[in-house]
Amino acid sequence: MALLGVAAFGLSGCGRRASVAASPRVPDDLQPVRNANYDAWVRGFRARAANQGISQSTLDAGFRGAGYLPGVVKRDRNQTEFNRTLEDYLAIAASDERVTKGRAAFARHRGTLSAIEAKYGVPAQIVAAIWGLESFFGERRGDVSVVAATSTLAFDGRRGQFFEEQLIAALRILQSGDISAQDLKGSWAGAMGHTQFIPTSYQSFAVDFTGDGRRDIWSDDPTDALASTAAARQSSRSVKTSSCPGAPTAKSGLPDTESWLTTQSALPVFPIVVERLAELPTSVAPTCEMAASA
Repeated sequence: MALLGVAAFGLSGCGRRASVAASPRVPDDLQPVRNANYDAWVRGFRARAANQGISQSTLDAGFRGAGYLPGVVKRDRNQTEFNRTLEDYLAIAASDERVTKGRAAFARHRGTLSAIEAKYGVPAQIVAAIWGLESFFGERRGDVSVVAATSTLAFDGRRGQFFEEQLIAALRILQSGDISAQDLKGSWAGAMGHTQFIPTSYQSFAVDFTGDGRRDIWSDDPTDALASTAAARQSSRSVKTSSCPGAPTAKSGLPDTESWLTTQSALPVFPIVVERLAELPTSVAPTCEMAASA
């Protein structure tokens, strides 16, 4: 599976959905600027996308207002997560503020999380902890154009093929009608919604848990995002903890522009984070068996 977002700390209710919540102003370096080479690349990409079934109207809508984002390339070159120690990571991932917000969010959405657990078999505490790690319980969903972010990274070329695949997937999401072009927003690297799905993961795992006809992971209501996360975890069956064979070491750091969920390699602090965020007693903190069920 492929979610995205834990590597981007700082990027960033039921009933009828509210519109996507407004985020703080996008930094100047994440605003589009003119770049002739990027513009030429987009022209070539549009032909490739059309050959893969993306309509001209979708391309027009997706690229309207999009452009080269210099701050995306800067952030891609300078990901501080690689240098974090275990202590630094825990201070962020299980901070008192995150724990307080997490317990409140868990209580507020307990019914939804329980229904999701019943359907997918993924413990509600694990889904809630992922939510907290990925977007601070929905507060940091990102406000950068996903089309602009992924096209900038595809053009830049360091991981050109990967991000061109993400760009095509983002345009397919638009074409399907799950979200409007102006609301297709995410992190600087194209991760979307409450649990920071990358576009290809959204295509593979997103579900319409509310039954309103849209797989909406972006709105203030987190239901579809949380259910989609559980569906993805159900598919992977590979959350790892520090006591499980093959778990990565803390020094391995966070993966390059993808969360530990993407690469199936959760940091060994995950049980600690789950325990704190979801107020689990130590005696039932996640074990290898519990992780395997998630």
